[in-house]
Amino acid sequence: MKFRFLLVLAALALWCWTHPPVLQVWSDRLGPTELAFLRSHGGRVQLTEHGFRIAADRGGVQALASYCAHLQLCREAAQRNLANSKTLNTVDGTPYRRQLVTVSPEGRSLLQEDNGDFNWVYDPTHPNAVQDGSHKGYVAMPNVNEEAERATIGSLNECLPRFRRALEELSQMVDPHHRMPLDPLVEEPGPSASSRPDAPSPDRC
Repeated sequence: MKFRFLLVLAALALWCWTHPPVLQVWSDRLGPTELAFLRSHGGRVQLTEHGFRIAADRGGVQALASYCAHLQLCREAAQRNLANSKTLNTVDGTPYRRQLVTVSPEGRSLLQEDNGDFNWVYDPTHPNAVQDGSHKGYVAMPNVNEEAERATIGSLNECLPRFRRALEELSQMVDPHHRMPLDPLVEEPGPSASSRPDAPSPDRC
């Protein structure tokens, strides 16, 4: 009888280990890139009609923390782009290039420059105007679309707090007795360091 009780207890423990509780995160439907990102960081995720469910385990906590950090990096890049939309001379003497965040096959967030062509504005009296060739009289402006960057910032300002709240709730589900040490990954960016013209990327980038 005792052996049977222990067997049932072991089976129950195994089931709980392989079927942890889940947290419903209400959000826009995740795309393939976002889904792959969360899974590559250890999250066990299932799509739902109005968001997704993520397993309440340490892999899920780390996945959500990494995703919050990724979204924050995207927001910082968009803020720098907007702040530098009129910067014509960077350190190397060329116009500012838009920054974008991509995800590597291993699931790492990568900050890169957009190598697309500059926005050319005809202004032959400008000191930076091209003097000859097909762009004679034109000034090379940063390849930044201000309207698109503002829309990106607005969208991230809306969704990032939602994911941070989900991270906090998931952390409490996994370890209710103390707050998990993940704050440095998702803390707010500093006061306008990322909005100064041609500001360097934060150290964590």
